Amino acid sequence: MIISACSFLPQRPTVASLQAPFQSNAAPDQVELGPAPPVPVPRRAEGQSEPARSLGLRVAGGVGLALVLGGVLSGCGGPTNPPPPPPGESTSVTSLASRVSQLVKDGKQAEARQMLSSGYYQQVLTRLAASDVPSIAEWAQKGLAEYKLDGDPARMSQAMESALEQIAEGENLPGAARRHQEVARSALKVGEAIEATPLGPAGIFDQIKAEGYKAALEQVLTLPSRVDENASGLPREAVRAYLDTLTDLTRTALDTGKELSEPGLQAVVYQATLTEIKNRVQTDGEFLGSEVQKLLELINGLQRLR
Repeated sequence: MIISACSFLPQRPTVASLQAPFQSNAAPDQVELGPAPPVPVPRRAEGQSEPARSLGLRVAGGVGLALVLGGVLSGCGGPTNPPPPPPGESTSVTSLASRVSQLVKDGKQAEARQMLSSGYYQQVLTRLAASDVPSIAEWAQKGLAEYKLDGDPARMSQAMESALEQIAEGENLPGAARRHQEVARSALKVGEAIEATPLGPAGIFDQIKAEGYKAALEQVLTLPSRVDENASGLPREAVRAYLDTLTDLTRTALDTGKELSEPGLQAVVYQATLTEIKNRVQTDGEFLGSEVQKLLELINGLQRLR
């Protein structure tokens, strides 16, 4: 058995070891005292000492269990220090979720929000880097070069925002480039909302919100096919380009959520994205018909969960 093989387990004291302290090689003129006779303990005193004895046994049992578990988990030789990680490899930062959660745990609330927005921007810029417009692709790649899981959140957020601003600013470009501009403009607003939302440990309610927001975002993805029948008399290409902007934002949020295993963080990203979609539709999308109104009603209902 593991317990009997471990050298650190305490051994039961023997009679000889108990008497050893009283044996002496004293000089002949000194008087040796034998062991004192046992003092009888009244029955009542024994009863009073029982709670203390029971507590002592429980404490000793707990210590013994800890020693046994220590032997099982780390070997009978006692615990050993793990080997250091290879140079340049981090053992604490394994994902966006772990980095944000660690910053929250350390009380670095502003840095945690900036890290979360940087993770969202990374998803946006990854898509924009594939643009056919050289200037958009170039700025997107510059922003992506700043993203590192163990980097400085403030610097990353600022650099990636700057890249998105360069894409969003200026005159509206034709064709697909206009769609990329609109995505960049909305992404900046989503990132701003993320950085304005306090972060904390996730609870049951956060999980409910995350699932509800995710379901609403999935409804946005079905919007283009549902709106087609309500877009009669309108330029179909313009309507489709507008809806594609909304679905781009939606896919970005859902992909960011996949990297975030904690529902509390997912809910922040999903909610900020839905709020931006709602604001866009209310501002310039009322002509798209009843299907968009249904989506607005769904988002309004979810926002009451705050």
